[in-house]
Amino acid sequence: MKKINESKNQEMKLTFQDQENLYIARGYGVVKNGNYSISVNALYETENAICIETTLIGPSVEEQQEGIESTPYVVLKLPLSDKTIIFDSLD
Repeated sequence: MKKINESKNQEMKLTFQDQENLYIARGYGVVKNGNYSISVNALYETENAICIETTLIGPSVEEQQEGIESTPYVVLKLPLSDKTIIFDSLD
């Protein structure tokens, strides 16, 4: 969690692991207005890699919260793997 807190103000693509799990974190840095969400469009494994595709989804006009900044990010927990992680953001 420390890595995420240190990196969340910038766009981030992080991976880290413990003894049992692999964690993939994707963040979009500071965005104006609240109510952003992240869609994980695809998460799949190939012979040599784990691929993740995400999209940052902005709020509708009605949901916008002027003057509020947020740092949207998502963390995925997977079984431990030594495969290469490929981030393919669709934003």
